[in-house]
Amino acid sequence: MTTSKPVIFLTIISICGIMESQELKITKSEPLEISAKSVIGNNKTKEIVYSGDVIVKHAGNTLKAEKVTILPDSDKIVAEKNVIFSNKENTFEMKGGYTEYYKSNKYLLVRESPVFHLNDKDSIETTVKGDQIQIFNEEDKAIVKGNVEMIREEIKVLCNTADYDRKSEKIILDGNPKVYKNKDTYEGDKIIIFTKKRSLIADSNVKAHIY
Repeated sequence: MTTSKPVIFLTIISICGIMESQELKITKSEPLEISAKSVIGNNKTKEIVYSGDVIVKHAGNTLKAEKVTILPDSDKIVAEKNVIFSNKENTFEMKGGYTEYYKSNKYLLVRESPVFHLNDKDSIETTVKGDQIQIFNEEDKAIVKGNVEMIREEIKVLCNTADYDRKSEKIILDGNPKVYKNKDTYEGDKIIIFTKKRSLIADSNVKAHIY
């Protein structure tokens, strides 16, 4: 079964693009600014741990958390507890309890009730939730796992796993996927979203209720 009704998954494309553009590049004109209640450094590991109302600002983007760990000789940055990241245009906000970012391969992992809010050029908000969100910028992939929920205006998607591949321009929904648009519903063992065509295919045990 196919349908040409628009879906919300262009949001994940935008998220991948945003995270890639926010790669940490510290220069004299764009320094890294950090404020916190306390800071502890380890001479052996070169690890620096900022704690208590941590605010990291860089190139107009802001990261807030209760704890941020930076390893100068490594490519890993960890933010923990009440993590909030927002870009300078205020079009994107990420929230979660735990975040890892690896600069070398631009890999982002968000756990503990992660939520993405994205406002597009038409000021329409899209919300993406799940138990875990992974963004693989070098591979142009994003995976949302566990209790996945995506909402954009009248469209709502529920599933267990959403696997997006920008190169193939499709998103695969697994785990009892359901797509709702107003009163219409689409179900199947697997639903494939074609982002460029803005269409979907439901495979096996298809159920559709169209009003």
